[in-house]
Amino acid sequence: MRSVAKIALGTALGIILAIALVAVIASVVLGSPLGGGGEVKSARSVSDTATVTDADGVGQAEAESPELSTASSRAHRRATTTKRHAPTPKPGSALTACDANIRVKAATTSCPFAQNVFLAYWMDYDSPGVFADSPGLPAYSEAVDEMFTVDCGGDPVVCEAGDGGYVTFPLSAVEVYTIADANRYAASHKTGGVDPGNNQATAPPIDGSPSSDSEECDPNYAGACLDPSSYDYDCEGGSGDGPDYTGTVRVIGDDPYDLDRDGDRIACDV
Repeated sequence: MRSVAKIALGTALGIILAIALVAVIASVVLGSPLGGGGEVKSARSVSDTATVTDADGVGQAEAESPELSTASSRAHRRATTTKRHAPTPKPGSALTACDANIRVKAATTSCPFAQNVFLAYWMDYDSPGVFADSPGLPAYSEAVDEMFTVDCGGDPVVCEAGDGGYVTFPLSAVEVYTIADANRYAASHKTGGVDPGNNQATAPPIDGSPSSDSEECDPNYAGACLDPSSYDYDCEGGSGDGPDYTGTVRVIGDDPYDLDRDGDRIACDV
């Protein structure tokens, strides 16, 4: 009888030990506290937030998810880095074109006045000292019916009048201008008595070009007399095959020989 009791007692102890072992394993694996009095803290939901302060001292809600926190940080950086202003253009920097060469400040300068400035500059360039008795280069303004004087210099040439008039043009345009061009202009425009025919010197013809006094010249070009009956002209020193060649000329009409490749109305200038 005692043997049976011992067996029963041993079996009971074995069952108790087995139950205790299972409880220990469950505590380790599941993190459940033993003793039945504790509870497992669950992770906070996405809507649970904590308020933090950023580098600028501004309070903001921080998402509990690392992905949401990163997205919020990126949005903040975008907001702070796009607050930039486009540079403000400088007033009065834009110029108005009167023709292929002459530019003016339209607010203070008319194109007829600017063209008269160009004429006076060419006359002084062609015959230095022609306006020696004048305090500056004389230019007539039809808009106010008054003669002004301008001071010029540089390349491109910049001419300024005392009333704010501003005219600019490339020196290369002056170099290819001729007495014939000047006389044609003066014959059809009001120049206030400035007469290019009074010049004592005129620009010599370009070497190799026929004289305009001996035969008709192509009316589309100035600065050299191009034969209008020629099959083709090319620029001297270029890769063209002629049969005729010319140096720098100014295009005043069409360009039948396609000499002005850059469209600035000055042909064969490079």
